[in-house]
Amino acid sequence: MSAATLGELLASAPPPLMLDVRTKREWRLGRIDGAVNIPLSRLAHELARLPNAWPLVVYCATGYRSAIASSLMRRAGRRAVTDLVGGIRAWESAGLPTASTDL
Repeated sequence: MSAATLGELLASAPPPLMLDVRTKREWRLGRIDGAVNIPLSRLAHELARLPNAWPLVVYCATGYRSAIASSLMRRAGRRAVTDLVGGIRAWESAGLPTASTDL
């Protein structure tokens, strides 16, 4: 899914669940508002806490880790999983807003 398409989708009701698979440090520096952070290294252990019936959009910095995460989730039986093509870098390049946590 492109950043522009995701921006439109997030404005709809109900929006998909955003899953950021970057590290905690990366997530604190900037993320899509409302995203849940589960680093890729923890995903297999945390997968059960994600709602199964809710659409998920997965992202990372550039799309590499989110592609792996999406594949793992599909193999685990998740159907409604989509990747943000280009990751948060594509999101920011499109001029879309991010949230951050002061360190």
